[in-house]
Amino acid sequence: MFRRIACAVIVMGASLGVLSAETLKGRITKIDDKSVTIVVGKKDQKMEKTFDLASKVKVSKGAKKGVTEELSEGLKAEALQKLGKKGLHATVIIDASNKVSEIVIGEAKKKKKKNNQ
Repeated sequence: MFRRIACAVIVMGASLGVLSAETLKGRITKIDDKSVTIVVGKKDQKMEKTFDLASKVKVSKGAKKGVTEELSEGLKAEALQKLGKKGLHATVIIDASNKVSEIVIGEAKKKKKKNNQ
């Protein structure tokens, strides 16, 4: 009986840890060794949020069909060093302690040119 209760508590604790993670999609405007600033929301309702970085942050690049490729450089990756004026499109995953645990860099969508013929 006690073993079943203990197992149930462990499973519930693990579930809460997974459920408390938050995913934000937006543009990274600033990143340093301790924090990352991301702008989220539509044109009318943009919000700037700053989060601390976890001790180990997984950095990967989004590829086609939902497959990601982990970058070995981590936070020193060239894409994160050259953010540009508008920032870099990315998905940021925040863990239960409100720290960034993973950054997935998204590829910018190419605009199709219209032929005016």
